[in-house]
Amino acid sequence: PEQTRAAVPYCHIREPFEYPMACTDDAAERRRRAEELVQSVALVVGLHADQATEAVVDAALATGRPFAVLPCCAFPSAFAVGDPRATVATTAQLVDYLEAKHESIRRGWLNFQGRNTVLYCAP
Repeated sequence: PEQTRAAVPYCHIREPFEYPMACTDDAAERRRRAEELVQSVALVVGLHADQATEAVVDAALATGRPFAVLPCCAFPSAFAVGDPRATVATTAQLVDYLEAKHESIRRGWLNFQGRNTVLYCAP
């Protein structure tokens, strides 16, 4: 017999995401919505989330949510001199940096070519 797949509801955040978000008056409503969203989900996923990758990991860890991210670009020039993230220049270094954030973060690989390293945590 043919098996059918159940639809899994998801929410795609279609705006810049940082966690914790900047504390400016004009960002207050976006911050409230983002925090509410992260606290309400069962799983946080970042697929090649570029500069939001670290924020995805931090938000998931802060709220105790399981997560999976596929780190891609490091963006070292986005950080001030002296910031530890400014020394993270390659994808491999980014993976190491993110994995070191918590002892429960695990590393795996997905079955396709390219940047296929996945970091995940299921607290």
